[in-house]
Amino acid sequence: ARRNISGSTVHARSRCMPHARREPSTSRSASSTGKGQADGKLLPFDRQLFNMGKMLKRGDVAGVLTIFEEVKGSGTASHLHYNVAISALASARDPSGAGLLFAELDARGEADSYSYGAYSSALCRAGKLEEAVTLVESMASRNVSSNIVIYSTLLHGAITAGHVQLAKRLMRDVEKLGLGYSEMFLIGLLRLIGREGSADAIVPAWCTAIRDLYQSSPDTPGAGGLGGGDGSGKGRGCSAAAVAALSVAFAQCQRPKEALRALQVLQVVYISLPNAAR
Repeated sequence: ARRNISGSTVHARSRCMPHARREPSTSRSASSTGKGQADGKLLPFDRQLFNMGKMLKRGDVAGVLTIFEEVKGSGTASHLHYNVAISALASARDPSGAGLLFAELDARGEADSYSYGAYSSALCRAGKLEEAVTLVESMASRNVSSNIVIYSTLLHGAITAGHVQLAKRLMRDVEKLGLGYSEMFLIGLLRLIGREGSADAIVPAWCTAIRDLYQSSPDTPGAGGLGGGDGSGKGRGCSAAAVAALSVAFAQCQRPKEALRALQVLQVVYISLPNAAR
């Protein structure tokens, strides 16, 4: 374990958030180092960012922060380095450290959608839901676009905290903003429906989400006769996590037959598939 930016202890096996992608050498962030070469090789700047991303994916929070502090000390830290570090602090449930880095990035005028999403996730994980909502609502005034990933984080945070009315408001905001669906948003919607026991709302919500999310992937393993395909297990696909959430929602709404049906699809379509096909 090492000390992070806020002074608290971070353990290397802490869970991580996705993702930090390697930027090409022609990007703004790479060229800002002044070390560009056109030979197609990774620049030192890119290598550090790439390593931070790999460490984040495997949960090495301390490693991410060590590299970040080195890059920051050299004066070459871009918004991408900051974003990965904020995500690492979020995974370590350190909203204070994440907030410090976000404030620095915001003062530079470089906080983007990912920055807001990572910091709001840090706040949600620490139980500071109201602060997370306020942060996201401030994005419009800063001319930063929100997205369905950020609202999915807020939705799950509201449901976990038992704030049903806030969860419903967030759903209305998503519709008003035209953000569409994500799989995590669908799972959050099913969690909310199950908590309220609104059995009649399950199938319409499911079918709408499946249509919007999966109709462009005809070969994706799907929910078959659950309104997500043609009954063959192919068609408008969805992940095992979504089907499991569907089963739980039916069970919470006292619909055992439908819950069992979803579990049967889960077993036939997913559990029987090789890992590589899931």
